[in-house]
Amino acid sequence: GREDIEFLSWDHPMVRNAMDMVLTSGKGSSVLSLLRNKQIKEGTVLVEALYIVECPAPAELQIRQVLPPTPVRLLIDPKGRDLSAAVDTAALDKQLKRIKNDLAAQMLKEIQDPVNQMLGKGDAIMSERLQQLRDNALQQFDAYWENEARRLKSMQHQGDIGPQLATVQHKLEQGRKVLQEHTTVRLDALRIMIAVA
Repeated sequence: GREDIEFLSWDHPMVRNAMDMVLTSGKGSSVLSLLRNKQIKEGTVLVEALYIVECPAPAELQIRQVLPPTPVRLLIDPKGRDLSAAVDTAALDKQLKRIKNDLAAQMLKEIQDPVNQMLGKGDAIMSERLQQLRDNALQQFDAYWENEARRLKSMQHQGDIGPQLATVQHKLEQGRKVLQEHTTVRLDALRIMIAVA
C-alpha cells in the first residue's frame, strides 16, 4: 500500500504550509463594489474591514485557548462610526454589485483619501478593541493557570509537587508577558463600497 498517506494529517508540515500560503496570500483580500441601497446617499463610501487579533506563542503556554486568532469586523462610514453592529455582512452581500476592473482603478483614485481616513478611524477603533481582547485573555489566562496550580496543590499528598508548581508559575509569568507584548492586530480583508441609486 501507500504508507505515506497515513502520515498526512492536519498537523503535517506540508498541509500546514499549504494552509498558511492560502490564508496569508494577498489575493482576494480586497474588493471594490457598488452598493444599491436607497436609504444611503448616492456617492457615500463605506469601508468594511476585517481585522485579525492574534498572539503568536509557544503551544505549551496554552495562549490559543484564551486568545485564538480572532476576526473583528468593522463597517466604517464617512464620519468614522462603526456600523457593524447594525448591518451584517449577509445584508450587505445582497445589495452589492461588482465593478469592472478598468472602472475600479479610476474610482479608487478618486476615493483614496476618504478611504485612508476611514481606515485610520478603523485602526483607532481596533486599538481599543485590541486592549479589551487582551485584557479579557489575560483574565482567562490567569484563571487557567491558577486552576492548574490549585489542582496540583490538591494532589500534594501524592508526592513532591514543587517542580510542577514552579513550572506552572513560570508558564503563567511567561504567558502574561507574551500576551502583553506580542498580541497584535492586522488588517486581513477590505471591502470598499460606493452607494449608488
